[in-house]
Amino acid sequence: MFKKSLLTFFSVFLCFNSQAVNIVSSPKSSELSACQTELCQTYFHKFKLAAKRGHSEAYTTLGQFYYNGYGVEKDEAQALKYLKKASKYGEPAAQYKAGLIHLISEQHLDAKESVKYLKKAAFRDYKDANILLGVLHFNNQFIEQDLAISDSYLIRAYREEHPKIPEVINALERQGLFNQTNFPMLFATTLTDKLEKNAQNEFVWPKDEDIEVITVTSPPITDILDQQLLSYRKHIKTTGSRLKGKQCATSIGCHIAIGRQGLEGFPSSFLGVRDATGSGGLSARSSF
Repeated sequence: MFKKSLLTFFSVFLCFNSQAVNIVSSPKSSELSACQTELCQTYFHKFKLAAKRGHSEAYTTLGQFYYNGYGVEKDEAQALKYLKKASKYGEPAAQYKAGLIHLISEQHLDAKESVKYLKKAAFRDYKDANILLGVLHFNNQFIEQDLAISDSYLIRAYREEHPKIPEVINALERQGLFNQTNFPMLFATTLTDKLEKNAQNEFVWPKDEDIEVITVTSPPITDILDQQLLSYRKHIKTTGSRLKGKQCATSIGCHIAIGRQGLEGFPSSFLGVRDATGSGGLSARSSF
Protein backbone atom coordinates (compact mmCIF):
# COMPACT_ATOMS: atom_id res chain seq x y z
CA MET A 1 0.00 0.00 0.00
CA PHE A 2 2.82 2.34 0.94
CA LYS A 3 4.74 1.76 -2.28
CA LYS A 4 1.63 1.99 -4.41
CA SER A 5 0.64 5.32 -2.90
CA LEU A 6 4.07 6.75 -3.64
CA LEU A 7 4.08 5.46 -7.14
CA THR A 8 1.18 7.58 -8.47
CA PHE A 9 3.16 10.81 -8.54
CA PHE A 10 5.73 9.73 -11.05
CA SER A 11 3.47 9.43 -14.09
CA VAL A 12 6.08 11.27 -16.08
CA PHE A 13 5.05 13.33 -19.08
CA LEU A 14 7.88 13.36 -21.58
CA CYS A 15 7.83 16.91 -22.78
CA PHE A 16 10.09 19.90 -23.26
CA ASN A 17 8.90 23.07 -21.57
CA SER A 18 10.43 26.47 -22.32
CA GLN A 19 10.26 29.34 -19.86
CA ALA A 20 11.56 32.00 -22.26
CA VAL A 21 8.14 32.03 -23.90
CA ASN A 22 5.01 30.15 -22.98
CA ILE A 23 5.19 27.07 -25.15
CA VAL A 24 2.70 24.23 -24.99
CA SER A 25 4.05 21.18 -26.73
CA SER A 26 2.24 18.11 -27.95
CA PRO A 27 4.60 15.23 -27.13
CA LYS A 28 2.50 12.30 -28.33
CA SER A 29 4.25 11.93 -31.68
CA SER A 30 7.65 11.84 -30.04
CA GLU A 31 7.00 9.57 -27.07
CA LEU A 32 9.12 6.48 -26.73
CA SER A 33 7.12 3.29 -26.30
CA ALA A 34 7.64 -0.45 -26.62
CA CYS A 35 8.51 -1.41 -30.18
CA GLN A 36 10.01 -4.58 -31.66
CA THR A 37 9.86 -3.74 -35.36
CA GLU A 38 12.93 -4.07 -37.54
CA LEU A 39 13.26 -0.27 -37.62
CA CYS A 40 13.23 0.02 -33.83
CA GLN A 41 15.80 -2.76 -33.53
CA THR A 42 17.98 -0.95 -36.07
CA TYR A 43 17.91 2.21 -33.95
CA PHE A 44 18.81 0.19 -30.88
CA HIS A 45 21.88 -1.28 -32.58
CA LYS A 46 22.94 2.11 -33.97
CA PHE A 47 22.84 3.68 -30.52
CA LYS A 48 24.66 0.74 -29.00
CA LEU A 49 27.44 1.24 -31.57
CA ALA A 50 27.50 4.98 -30.82
CA ALA A 51 27.86 4.23 -27.12
CA LYS A 52 30.82 1.92 -27.82
CA ARG A 53 32.43 4.78 -29.73
CA GLY A 54 32.27 6.98 -26.66
CA HIS A 55 29.13 9.09 -27.03
CA SER A 56 27.85 9.51 -23.48
CA GLU A 57 24.39 10.67 -24.58
CA ALA A 58 23.94 7.37 -26.38
CA TYR A 59 24.18 5.62 -23.00
CA THR A 60 21.23 7.71 -21.81
CA THR A 61 19.17 6.77 -24.85
CA LEU A 62 20.08 3.09 -24.52
CA GLY A 63 18.95 3.17 -20.92
CA GLN A 64 15.58 4.41 -22.05
CA PHE A 65 15.42 1.87 -24.86
CA TYR A 66 15.85 -0.90 -22.28
CA TYR A 67 13.38 0.71 -19.88
CA ASN A 68 10.66 1.05 -22.52
CA GLY A 69 11.45 -2.00 -24.64
CA TYR A 70 12.32 -0.02 -27.77
CA GLY A 71 14.16 -2.31 -30.19
CA VAL A 72 15.03 -4.64 -27.34
CA GLU A 73 13.22 -6.54 -24.61
CA LYS A 74 12.39 -4.49 -21.53
CA ASP A 75 15.09 -4.86 -18.92
CA GLU A 76 15.12 -2.50 -15.95
CA ALA A 77 18.50 -3.71 -14.73
CA GLN A 78 20.08 -2.97 -18.12
CA ALA A 79 18.32 0.40 -18.17
CA LEU A 80 19.94 1.33 -14.88
CA LYS A 81 23.30 0.02 -16.09
CA TYR A 82 23.37 2.34 -19.10
CA LEU A 83 21.86 5.32 -17.31
CA LYS A 84 24.52 5.04 -14.63
CA LYS A 85 27.22 4.83 -17.29
CA ALA A 86 25.91 8.06 -18.78
CA SER A 87 25.76 9.55 -15.30
CA LYS A 88 29.51 9.06 -14.90
CA TYR A 89 29.99 11.42 -17.85
CA GLY A 90 27.81 14.10 -16.31
CA GLU A 91 24.58 13.52 -18.25
CA PRO A 92 21.93 15.17 -16.01
CA ALA A 93 18.95 13.51 -17.70
CA ALA A 94 20.53 10.09 -17.06
CA GLN A 95 21.27 11.00 -13.44
CA TYR A 96 17.68 12.10 -12.92
CA LYS A 97 16.22 8.99 -14.56
CA ALA A 98 18.45 6.63 -12.58
CA GLY A 99 17.31 8.35 -9.40
CA LEU A 100 13.69 8.16 -10.48
CA ILE A 101 13.84 4.44 -11.26
CA HIS A 102 15.29 3.71 -7.83
CA LEU A 103 12.35 5.58 -6.33
CA ILE A 104 9.49 4.06 -8.34
CA SER A 105 10.72 0.55 -9.08
CA GLU A 106 9.48 -2.43 -7.10
CA GLN A 107 12.47 -4.50 -8.19
CA HIS A 108 15.15 -1.83 -7.72
CA LEU A 109 13.63 0.38 -5.02
CA ASP A 110 16.53 2.00 -3.20
CA ALA A 111 15.95 5.40 -1.60
CA LYS A 112 19.64 5.92 -0.84
CA GLU A 113 20.63 5.31 -4.48
CA SER A 114 17.73 7.46 -5.65
CA VAL A 115 18.85 10.45 -3.60
CA LYS A 116 22.45 9.89 -4.71
CA TYR A 117 21.60 10.26 -8.39
CA LEU A 118 18.99 12.96 -7.92
CA LYS A 119 21.62 15.02 -6.11
CA LYS A 120 23.96 14.60 -9.07
CA ALA A 121 21.24 15.90 -11.40
CA ALA A 122 20.40 18.78 -9.06
CA PHE A 123 24.09 19.73 -8.93
CA ARG A 124 23.88 20.20 -12.68
CA ASP A 125 20.78 22.38 -12.30
CA TYR A 126 18.27 19.80 -13.49
CA LYS A 127 15.30 21.63 -12.03
CA ASP A 128 12.97 18.63 -11.66
CA ALA A 129 15.59 17.02 -9.43
CA ASN A 130 15.55 20.06 -7.16
CA ILE A 131 11.82 19.99 -6.48
CA LEU A 132 11.77 16.21 -6.10
CA LEU A 133 14.61 16.28 -3.55
CA GLY A 134 12.85 19.09 -1.73
CA VAL A 135 9.67 17.03 -1.41
CA LEU A 136 11.53 13.87 -0.42
CA HIS A 137 13.30 15.67 2.43
CA PHE A 138 10.10 16.96 4.02
CA ASN A 139 7.75 14.11 3.12
CA ASN A 140 9.35 11.71 5.60
CA GLN A 141 8.53 8.54 3.63
CA PHE A 142 11.73 7.27 2.06
CA ILE A 143 14.40 9.24 3.85
CA GLU A 144 14.67 10.94 7.21
CA GLN A 145 12.96 14.31 7.29
CA ASP A 146 15.32 17.27 7.12
CA LEU A 147 13.48 20.55 6.60
CA ALA A 148 16.65 22.61 6.25
CA ILE A 149 17.79 20.50 3.30
CA SER A 150 14.27 20.54 1.88
CA ASP A 151 14.28 24.34 2.06
CA SER A 152 17.59 24.52 0.21
CA TYR A 153 16.26 22.47 -2.72
CA LEU A 154 12.81 24.05 -2.85
CA ILE A 155 14.25 27.57 -2.93
CA ARG A 156 16.29 26.55 -5.97
CA ALA A 157 13.18 25.20 -7.65
CA TYR A 158 11.38 28.42 -6.75
CA ARG A 159 14.12 30.59 -8.26
CA GLU A 160 13.91 28.48 -11.40
CA GLU A 161 10.16 29.21 -11.39
CA HIS A 162 9.22 25.56 -11.39
CA PRO A 163 5.48 25.37 -12.22
CA LYS A 164 4.77 22.96 -9.34
CA ILE A 165 6.32 25.04 -6.55
CA PRO A 166 3.02 26.76 -5.64
CA GLU A 167 1.39 23.35 -5.12
CA VAL A 168 4.22 22.29 -2.83
CA ILE A 169 3.90 25.46 -0.76
CA ASN A 170 0.12 25.10 -0.57
CA ALA A 171 0.50 21.51 0.63
CA LEU A 172 2.98 22.61 3.30
CA GLU A 173 0.56 25.32 4.43
CA ARG A 174 -2.31 22.84 4.72
CA GLN A 175 -0.18 20.66 6.96
CA GLY A 176 0.97 23.59 9.10
CA LEU A 177 4.61 23.15 8.10
CA PHE A 178 5.13 26.29 6.06
CA ASN A 179 6.58 28.93 8.34
CA GLN A 180 9.77 30.91 8.88
CA THR A 181 11.18 28.35 11.30
CA ASN A 182 10.84 25.33 9.02
CA PHE A 183 11.46 26.95 5.62
CA PRO A 184 13.22 30.29 6.24
CA MET A 185 14.45 30.85 2.67
CA LEU A 186 11.31 29.74 0.86
CA PHE A 187 9.01 31.47 3.35
CA ALA A 188 10.82 34.79 2.94
CA THR A 189 10.37 34.77 -0.83
CA THR A 190 6.61 34.28 -0.62
CA LEU A 191 6.32 37.44 1.48
CA THR A 192 8.21 39.69 -0.90
CA ASP A 193 8.51 38.08 -4.29
CA LYS A 194 6.58 36.71 -7.29
CA LEU A 195 3.82 34.43 -6.04
CA GLU A 196 0.23 35.61 -5.79
CA LYS A 197 -2.85 34.35 -3.96
CA ASN A 198 -5.91 33.26 -5.91
CA ALA A 199 -9.59 33.38 -4.91
CA GLN A 200 -9.13 30.20 -2.88
CA ASN A 201 -6.27 31.87 -0.96
CA GLU A 202 -3.74 29.52 -2.54
CA PHE A 203 -0.35 30.48 -3.92
CA VAL A 204 -0.11 30.60 -7.72
CA TRP A 205 2.29 31.94 -10.28
CA PRO A 206 0.97 35.23 -11.66
CA LYS A 207 -0.58 35.10 -15.11
CA ASP A 208 0.93 37.35 -17.73
CA GLU A 209 -1.69 38.17 -20.33
CA ASP A 210 0.98 39.67 -22.58
CA ILE A 211 2.77 36.34 -23.06
CA GLU A 212 1.98 34.71 -26.35
CA VAL A 213 1.02 31.05 -26.14
CA ILE A 214 2.55 28.96 -28.89
CA THR A 215 1.54 25.35 -29.51
CA VAL A 216 4.37 23.22 -30.83
CA THR A 217 3.90 19.75 -32.27
CA SER A 218 6.85 17.52 -31.49
CA PRO A 219 8.52 15.75 -34.40
CA PRO A 220 8.22 11.97 -34.80
CA ILE A 221 10.52 9.95 -32.59
CA THR A 222 12.44 8.70 -35.62
CA ASP A 223 13.29 12.27 -36.64
CA ILE A 224 14.57 12.98 -33.15
CA LEU A 225 16.67 9.82 -33.07
CA ASP A 226 18.06 10.58 -36.53
CA GLN A 227 19.07 14.05 -35.35
CA GLN A 228 20.85 12.59 -32.36
CA LEU A 229 22.68 10.01 -34.49
CA LEU A 230 23.70 12.73 -36.94
CA SER A 231 25.30 14.70 -34.13
CA TYR A 232 27.51 11.70 -33.34
CA ARG A 233 29.25 11.99 -36.69
CA LYS A 234 31.11 15.02 -35.40
CA HIS A 235 34.56 14.53 -33.95
CA ILE A 236 34.47 13.57 -30.28
CA LYS A 237 36.47 16.14 -28.33
CA THR A 238 35.53 14.52 -25.06
CA THR A 239 33.40 11.59 -23.95
CA GLY A 240 31.63 13.76 -21.46
CA SER A 241 31.85 16.68 -19.12
CA ARG A 242 32.18 16.60 -15.37
CA LEU A 243 31.85 20.36 -15.15
CA LYS A 244 28.88 21.77 -13.31
CA GLY A 245 28.38 24.23 -16.14
CA LYS A 246 27.20 21.52 -18.53
CA GLN A 247 23.51 22.29 -18.82
CA CYS A 248 20.67 20.13 -20.02
CA ALA A 249 19.86 22.93 -22.46
CA THR A 250 23.02 22.09 -24.43
CA SER A 251 22.33 18.38 -24.63
CA ILE A 252 20.31 16.92 -27.48
CA GLY A 253 19.40 13.97 -25.29
CA CYS A 254 17.63 16.26 -22.82
CA HIS A 255 15.36 17.80 -25.41
CA ILE A 256 14.09 14.69 -27.10
CA ALA A 257 10.96 13.27 -25.57
CA ILE A 258 12.79 10.19 -24.36
CA GLY A 259 15.45 12.32 -22.73
CA ARG A 260 13.55 14.99 -20.86
CA GLN A 261 11.47 14.31 -17.77
CA GLY A 262 9.08 17.07 -16.74
CA LEU A 263 6.96 17.37 -13.64
CA GLU A 264 4.33 19.50 -15.35
CA GLY A 265 1.88 16.61 -15.63
CA PHE A 266 2.46 14.99 -12.26
CA PRO A 267 -0.64 14.50 -10.11
CA SER A 268 -1.03 17.05 -7.33
CA SER A 269 -1.30 14.25 -4.77
CA PHE A 270 2.46 13.75 -4.92
CA LEU A 271 3.10 17.25 -3.74
CA GLY A 272 1.24 16.89 -0.48
CA VAL A 273 2.53 15.80 2.90
CA ARG A 274 1.50 12.35 4.03
CA ASP A 275 -0.54 12.73 7.20
CA ALA A 276 -1.15 10.36 10.06
CA THR A 277 -4.13 8.77 8.34
CA GLY A 278 -2.04 7.91 5.29
CA SER A 279 -3.95 10.18 2.93
CA GLY A 280 -2.24 12.51 0.55
CA GLY A 281 1.49 12.55 0.28
CA LEU A 282 4.05 11.30 -2.12
CA SER A 283 2.50 8.87 -4.51
CA ALA A 284 3.70 7.50 -7.76
CA ARG A 285 3.57 4.99 -10.52
CA SER A 286 5.37 5.90 -13.65
CA SER A 287 6.11 5.11 -17.18
CA PHE A 288 9.25 6.79 -18.40
